[in-house]
Amino acid sequence: MTAGAPPRTLTTLGFNTRVSWCDGVGPADGLRDGIELYRAAEDLGYQAGWAYQRHFDHYLSSPLPFFAAVGQHTGRIRLGSAVLPMRYQDPVLLAEGAGTTDLLVGGRLELALATGSSAGWDPVFGAVEVDPRTEATRRLERFLTGVEGGVLHTVDGPGQGAPPGTPIRVTPHSPGLRERLRIGAASVGSAEAAARRGLGLITGTVLHGIAEGETFSEYQARVIATYRETWAAVQDGDPPPVAVAASVLPGTTAELRGTYAAYDLQRRTLGMAASRPPGALPAGRVRGAAGRAADQPGAPRHARRGDRRGARRPRAVRGRRAGAVPPAGLRAAGEPAADRGPGDDRGAGTGLETRHRSHRRGGIMTVIDSRTLRSTLGTFASGVVVVTAQGPDGPLGFTCQSFSSLSLDPPLVSFAPARSSTTWPRIRDVGRFCVNVLAADHEHHSTGFARSGTDKFAGVTWTPAPSGAPILEGVGAWVDCTLWNEYDGGDHTVVAARVSALGDDPDCRPLLFFRGGYALTPGAGR
Repeated sequence: MTAGAPPRTLTTLGFNTRVSWCDGVGPADGLRDGIELYRAAEDLGYQAGWAYQRHFDHYLSSPLPFFAAVGQHTGRIRLGSAVLPMRYQDPVLLAEGAGTTDLLVGGRLELALATGSSAGWDPVFGAVEVDPRTEATRRLERFLTGVEGGVLHTVDGPGQGAPPGTPIRVTPHSPGLRERLRIGAASVGSAEAAARRGLGLITGTVLHGIAEGETFSEYQARVIATYRETWAAVQDGDPPPVAVAASVLPGTTAELRGTYAAYDLQRRTLGMAASRPPGALPAGRVRGAAGRAADQPGAPRHARRGDRRGARRPRAVRGRRAGAVPPAGLRAAGEPAADRGPGDDRGAGTGLETRHRSHRRGGIMTVIDSRTLRSTLGTFASGVVVVTAQGPDGPLGFTCQSFSSLSLDPPLVSFAPARSSTTWPRIRDVGRFCVNVLAADHEHHSTGFARSGTDKFAGVTWTPAPSGAPILEGVGAWVDCTLWNEYDGGDHTVVAARVSALGDDPDCRPLLFFRGGYALTPGAGR
């Protein structure tokens, strides 16, 4: 925290785990224990769980399939990896795996990435001609392009699986995942780079570049302050909340503390050869909020879990989870996260006391939190629009989901931008704007106009409406408007606009947003 800055409220409580296993039992039990840990943590009200990744160790080496499995046994808790060293990642394969996993878990995936490396695995993964950080940075940029839905390659000849000129993008694409990426920063320089890329920040117990006479906590505070200051200088809106990780071993008994001490000695002397010591996570110690045992001593593995699987069908496959983050920029009541201020939803909520579980079958929420409200209202399918205007310095626009018809006489429509929007105030000042109803093949417009800090109209073809506002090429409909009135809508403002001109393409299929993802409607036309 910088001097004189007001204190920040802790908005999210998570935990770290290494998902480890014992040599005597094998990795399968350790991985299942990890799933049970996430289930119990969700029962207790934790909002996030972060799993370390380690190559060639007794820890989780490939977190994405693990998170995909956890997602089928949980419905709310966010799933984070800390941290993935990009030097040894295939950026395109990682983008494909991350998109697939995020869609399977209902938009709960949060990845922490790093451009440094704590171990040199060039003899295994292969050496490169440049230094490790330069190579890791190159792979990070490639990964970000893939996750954003950007073009990785344009087919330029035969034998490439598609006609020449076809843009090649990562599939499946998970809208909104890019907004949940973080950089694991161990230095001021890494924190500054994260802010410039518009990525979140996570910092932990490993820091580099501490000045002489500077304490660890002082340097960590400087890292965080640099991130926030850089963000304010180069990005729109407030920076997302910073995640701070620390390892805490719950040594509740002298015996358990002795077990941890022995394991620490093994790790210091044997390194990766040290496996999780027996007794570090004994049967019956992982429990849910109601105190039910996740494992019963002496029971075979299938018997210990079979009854719970039958009684509690995996929630994530029944629909979007409570608190799923919608695609980039889309929110249940309005405008994109980028225009609201990146990370607004990452810190949503007031703490554990508001996180009462909502059971999907017959459950009733006694306390309504923002994530659960957004998740429930996400079952209402809606179209996606881009609101545009011609400003004094060029065209303006933002993605919006909360658009609807309001009145026939007089002809009025409405939409609801967030109060933190930086684009809507500039459009309001113009007083005339156009609502573009996106077509099914306009996902790139939905994503592009949801971002901040970029030229949203770069490469976009449009023609002027009577008001001069851009009509995007190929939209299903356009509605030219003048501002009628604005009303208080909580954390949004409700805009009523009078229709002055409009047009549509009757053969066009709309772009739909439903339960955290884009959906297509059946029928003829585009």
